[in-house]
Amino acid sequence: MGASFHWMERDEVLATLDRMTVANGGVATLSGESVWRQREFHDDQVTERTWSSVVRETVAEFFGPEHRAGTGTYRHPADRHEIVLARSAFNKVEKFSFLARQELTTDEIIGLQLSTSYASPAQLGPRLDEFESALRTRLLQLNPSGVFDGETTTELLIATR
Repeated sequence: MGASFHWMERDEVLATLDRMTVANGGVATLSGESVWRQREFHDDQVTERTWSSVVRETVAEFFGPEHRAGTGTYRHPADRHEIVLARSAFNKVEKFSFLARQELTTDEIIGLQLSTSYASPAQLGPRLDEFESALRTRLLQLNPSGVFDGETTTELLIATR
């Protein structure tokens, strides 16, 4: 599973996968940092105002303080994936983390936001162009070059019986 596991009824999905998976099988989840936890760096120093903070502020302006998702709001699950996996049939959990520096352009940052549940074109509706314009303007005010350096962590969980 990619970054979708948090959207699922995780205990139920794992019980179903237990019935579907071969005896020595397992499950894996792969997820990266979201804009809500992203850190950026400039000259190896964490900056105070980041592209992530600009995105969060713009999303909040357009949608309010609640994290929108579909027709409602999103609440992150209380239990971490490792805990849910550990209480399932797939209770041998290994965790791997990969850190990578990244460079994103203004267009890539906007595209990433439009690919999310909280700022998709469907969520934005007739305000899509207004959102893109506001976000682009604010990002370019933050960094006129339109190129942002950052660091992201990807987490892989492998759970077996």
